[in-house]
Amino acid sequence: MHKCFKYLGSLNLISLADQLMGNVLATGDKSTAEVDRDFFQIYKWTSLPAGFHEARKTGKPIFVFIQRSTCPACKHLKSKFVKSLKLSELSSRFVMVNVDNGPDSVRNRGVFHPDGKYVPRILFFTPEGRLLREAYNRHARDPKYKYFYSNPSHVIETMLMVLQILGAFPPNVDQPPDIANQSGTPSKTPAEDDFHTPTVLDQ
Repeated sequence: MHKCFKYLGSLNLISLADQLMGNVLATGDKSTAEVDRDFFQIYKWTSLPAGFHEARKTGKPIFVFIQRSTCPACKHLKSKFVKSLKLSELSSRFVMVNVDNGPDSVRNRGVFHPDGKYVPRILFFTPEGRLLREAYNRHARDPKYKYFYSNPSHVIETMLMVLQILGAFPPNVDQPPDIANQSGTPSKTPAEDDFHTPTVLDQ
């Protein structure tokens, strides 16, 4: 009986760690088609024009995920998205916009590539449509790509920052460190995230 309680206690600790990190591990590797299916089922994605219109009506900030279907780093990040329970829960506080960075989308619109043309990148806008330039990845390894992410926990951190900036912080959630006190020094990320770098697009 003692061993049983000890085992259950270990499971609870593992579950708690998963909740804090926002990650729920999927069983087995998923194909690209399965990841894409889950990516669009778990998150309520909308288009760029519809998203900005919805934000003005609802007062929610805008989360813009800019990617390309052929980009390896984009596929990698999407696979991480579908495993993150915390990120999916937090996404309900944003208007989620998914954009394929093709020639007819955001490619030639400067506001959508504030530090260069690469994918994937994640940008945040106010409900009125103003780019929040300060909402970038504080853990980016390369300062040339501030809006590039490979780790869902870093995306979550920036989402919480955006809610803090806009005064829409969710209840019962620990607030991130004050933005003014951020040093901007990249922290170490797990080895599995080191392999992927952004795909730089033709200028």
